[in-house]
Amino acid sequence: MILTFVGAATDQGAHTENTDGPHVLLVGNSLTKDIRPEWLSKAFDTTITRASTIEQAKDVITALSSTPNVVAFQLTTNDVRDTQPQAVTDAYVDLIQTTETKLPQSKILISLAPHANDTSRQATRTAVVNGTLQDTYHDTDVRCISNGNIYSFAADSVHLTRQGTSTLARNIKEACNKAAHSLRA
Repeated sequence: MILTFVGAATDQGAHTENTDGPHVLLVGNSLTKDIRPEWLSKAFDTTITRASTIEQAKDVITALSSTPNVVAFQLTTNDVRDTQPQAVTDAYVDLIQTTETKLPQSKILISLAPHANDTSRQATRTAVVNGTLQDTYHDTDVRCISNGNIYSFAADSVHLTRQGTSTLARNIKEACNKAAHSLRA
């Protein structure tokens, strides 16, 4: 299921409109559900779209009718639960290729999954996928956001506390600001 939110804030996301600023699209899983567009920047025209998996994110990109200046992805945690790291990485690379083809002028950001603590297998898979993505996109225009500074997980050890969500939003905001600044340079 893909959910896109425009208008008032809901429990799944929201949209802010600033026609003078760059258009930022954040496609994210449940880790982004409490992020409000204004947290990223009031200077951006921001849309937050929920996609639980990489495949759903690909559907979001394929269906886009607008051209955002910056596309940020916050995915992986649901994909690594039941899928081997190489298959997850391959799916992510396919998503990035689809995005580059559909939106050649857009800056692309990959917000790497915080290290989940729910099982050692999931934590290991997350670390492998994050490391492979960082290596794959090291010398490219695609930027990876590390999120290594997120330690505040909820009781389920997967989702973030309010502090963790705030840190995630700040990390994404900083990367979006750099990407938007490079559009003007």
